Amino acid sequence: MIRMPIVAAILALACTLPSARADVSEWSHDYAASIERARRERKPLFVLIAFRSGCHGCEILKAGLDGPGPHRELLERFVTVWVVAQGDRGAVGEGLGAFEIRHSGAPYTVIFDWRGNRFDETAGAMSRDGQTANMETYRKKLQGALDRIVAAEVELSEAETSLDLADGAAVEAFRARCVELGQPERALPAMPSRVDLDPTPANLLALGRLHLALGDLDEARRDFDRIDPSAGESSSARVELLVALSSAGRSNDACREAKAYLRRHPEGEGVAAARHCLVRTELDEYRRSGRPTPRALASIRKAIEEFLRLHPSAPQAEDLRRALSELPAR
Repeated sequence: MIRMPIVAAILALACTLPSARADVSEWSHDYAASIERARRERKPLFVLIAFRSGCHGCEILKAGLDGPGPHRELLERFVTVWVVAQGDRGAVGEGLGAFEIRHSGAPYTVIFDWRGNRFDETAGAMSRDGQTANMETYRKKLQGALDRIVAAEVELSEAETSLDLADGAAVEAFRARCVELGQPERALPAMPSRVDLDPTPANLLALGRLHLALGDLDEARRDFDRIDPSAGESSSARVELLVALSSAGRSNDACREAKAYLRRHPEGEGVAAARHCLVRTELDEYRRSGRPTPRALASIRKAIEEFLRLHPSAPQAEDLRRALSELPAR
């Protein structure tokens, strides 16, 4: 069994959610630095987003949040950041800290835990006449996020305390719950031990998917490679791996994985994703070439048209239709 005293976990959580006062009015405007601070201090992140400079509603909300009231003590447990997004939709930040804006309307706020799990988002105008009601709404949102963080910590700590590594079903349930709660790293100590005890394809797939969730792509590939081909494998896991490699900018590795997948699975639901990876890589190389030749243009146009002919209804088709429309005329 894995032993982690619940008292120690709660003490650690107390450090995660400090009650020491801070000057909330000193909002950061550096989103990347705020993410790093939230991770370093294990504090949740409160993001206030404006869609233009001089956003009146954002000024009203910030004035309310900086003012006195029950919400103030809660907000002091968060890292606070104010950023200006480009346009009414799109993404904020880059890399692992990036997130998509799901709604239009300012001010737009999002609450994350320090691991990057999104807990709440709100979009809409603030009224000075309704400032008391505005702050009560945000008090509930802040308290709700903190309550969920504590509840997840208590639940997983209790599960860790009683986890029996010899019980494969219990280990898999623990892994799935950790991933569901956005804390896949909590399952990592248990899974390799479970695989050592019983290196079945199912356990290796579970460990590989855990490494995928953690962004450990090379470890995930090694886990999948350990599966005996005669015992079968989950083709969807390989698709998840090649998509993750492509998203991480590892186009060569993604292409190798995609080609290997197509050799093993010439048909199936993952074929479109594998072919899309190959076409996307060729398209990116075409765009980076600066002054592409007519032959290169003809080649990428043919690759896209072939994908659309074979997979007109695939989720990736719209992306390539848009790319095709942006290519120069023949």
